[in-house]
Amino acid sequence: MKFPILFLCAFALTTAGLIWPSLAESVLARSCDPYAIQVTTTPIPEQSSGALYYAERLKKFLPARVGLVILGDSQAANWPKDLAASLDPGAALLNLGVAADRTQNVLWRLQDLSFRPLDPSNVVLLIGRNNIDAGDKPCSVAIATASIAKTIGLIWPQAHIMVLGVTPRRIMTEQQISDLADLKSDTLSLLQPMKRVTYIDVSSALSCSGQSCENFLQDGMHYTKNGYGNIDRMIAPSLALNQ
Repeated sequence: MKFPILFLCAFALTTAGLIWPSLAESVLARSCDPYAIQVTTTPIPEQSSGALYYAERLKKFLPARVGLVILGDSQAANWPKDLAASLDPGAALLNLGVAADRTQNVLWRLQDLSFRPLDPSNVVLLIGRNNIDAGDKPCSVAIATASIAKTIGLIWPQAHIMVLGVTPRRIMTEQQISDLADLKSDTLSLLQPMKRVTYIDVSSALSCSGQSCENFLQDGMHYTKNGYGNIDRMIAPSLALNQ
C-alpha cells in the first residue's frame, strides 16, 4: 500500500503547484496576482451540469491502454476522429476534451486514478482559451498550464506532452492580442525546461485572409475540419518521434 499512498500525496502536491517549481515559474509567480493563480490552479469540477455529466461519462468507457490522448476544452473535444486517429495510425485514441473546460477543470479531472493505466505515448493538450476569455491573467493561465503538464508527467511518465498554444480569434481587441502574446511568452518560459514537453504555436496553420476563412467556424474561434487538418500536418512530425 505504500506506493498508492505516496503517489496520492505527490499527486495532490503537484496539482496544487507545490512541488517541482522551476526557476522560471518562481519568478513568474512573484509578478503574478496570487489570487489569479489560485483560481486557475485550484482543481474544481466542471461548473455546468452538462459539462460535468459529459466529463463523468468519459470515464465509463476507458480502454485498457491508448497510444494518444487528446485533452482539453471544446477545441480538443471537437477534433474530428478520423483526423485525430491519423496522428498515430494503428494506435488506440482517447479524446478527453470537454467543452467549456478551463485549466482548473482539467486539473480536477486528472485527479481520477482511473486514467493512470492508460499509459499513452503522446498527449496533446489544448487548454486556456476559456480562461483567457473569462479574463484570467495570462501569467496565471501559463502557470496553470505548466501545472497540468507536470501532472500529466506524473500520471503518465513515459508520455510525450504536446501543448498547443491558444490561438487567436478571427477578430480581437488590442488587449486580447496583447494577452495572447503574454500567454505565449509566459507558457514558453515555463515549459521549455521540462523534459518530454513540447510547445507548438499552431496559429500559422490557421491563418485567414479576406472576409471568410475556411479554417474557422462562424464564431471565429472554433476550428473547421480544414483547420484541424492543418494542425494535424503541423504537429504530426513531432508526435511521430514518440510513437
